[in-house]
Amino acid sequence: VPDVVTYSTILSALLPVSQNAALSVLELMTKRGVELNVTTCTSILNHLMKQDTEATLEGAFEFLRVMESSPSENLRPNEITYTVMLCGIYRRSKNLGLRRTEEYVEQIVQTMRERSLIPSKGSYHILIKTCLDQSGSHGGRLAVQYYKEMAKNKVTIEEGTRYILLQGLLRRKEWDIGDTVVAEIMEDPRPRSASLNHLIGMIRQRTYDRKSARRTVL
Repeated sequence: VPDVVTYSTILSALLPVSQNAALSVLELMTKRGVELNVTTCTSILNHLMKQDTEATLEGAFEFLRVMESSPSENLRPNEITYTVMLCGIYRRSKNLGLRRTEEYVEQIVQTMRERSLIPSKGSYHILIKTCLDQSGSHGGRLAVQYYKEMAKNKVTIEEGTRYILLQGLLRRKEWDIGDTVVAEIMEDPRPRSASLNHLIGMIRQRTYDRKSARRTVL
């Protein structure tokens, strides 16, 4: 039975020759007995967004539009779908350039607002880490933006959240941004683990030890 990789490859191949490539792939999946739901379709989007070509980017957005306009609730994008799209765009940001990256991000964020979709804690963690993994100078700022958005949207900020953020800022040597986050953490009366305190100390001392800063995060 063909998997999501096969169907995303077929979609990429059809894009240059068919205006209805996304619909054609969905029809093919139906004929092959594939259960069409948001999970399966999001997996196809994820595969497309991991490929750094204009064709796959175009295909992903066409596929997303088909999902959004589907009469079936089971195919409508959820917050995980849009998180996949956002992360894919951030991973491509070097080739897309800042202006196009911001345009694509704003388009997705606006759609999420209109659909009243808020990322879960896990999705925020993925977004923060993805931003911090980018080589662009704006990665740290974007990560903190998502961190602050969590509080605004009343999504629980746990120690794991702060560890991901501080670890990434430390690796990037974003000292000033790190100081701001540390100051906010110090105002929180909740007890902190030794590993988080260690990161805080490294930020304050402007030192980065890759081995001692490494820890498995939830």
